[in-house]
Amino acid sequence: IRVDALSEPYALILHDEAASHVPLNLPSPPALIIVAARPAQRSPGAVSKKASAFASQAVQSGVAEAAQAYGAASAHWSLDADLAPLLAQAGLTHVAVPYLPTGWTRDALWPQLSPMVDNIQAHILLGDLDRATWPYAKAGFFGVKKQIDKILRELSITGGQLSLAI
Repeated sequence: IRVDALSEPYALILHDEAASHVPLNLPSPPALIIVAARPAQRSPGAVSKKASAFASQAVQSGVAEAAQAYGAASAHWSLDADLAPLLAQAGLTHVAVPYLPTGWTRDALWPQLSPMVDNIQAHILLGDLDRATWPYAKAGFFGVKKQIDKILRELSITGGQLSLAI
């Protein structure tokens, strides 16, 4: 994302794949934080009540933390609702969305976000840690494990002796 792309008021959409604002390092605070939990969409079969409640609560907690951190309002984008009226009510036309990898969350959110991406109204965000680790995560965690020292240096993460026991 271009840093200047979020210079005008925008909404931050947090979802099941990214329920926290912390790793995003946003260039400016959002005006609205939107809950977009879609736990029932995570499987073609039934999703247990416990799994659904856990996922929903994780996203809702992330939105509450972000709203408090930025002094922003929050709103809920339900599965059967259009996003446009929610944004219009807040006087916003732009959204920032943490990266949506291929999968059930993307499938649930993308039909409404895709036209916004095409019109440069939706900006997809990828945190530094994800950007640094994903090239090595081709077949599980072990490719990342072998690159941890390099990744920590790249991200300027320093400290005492780090060890990883697996």
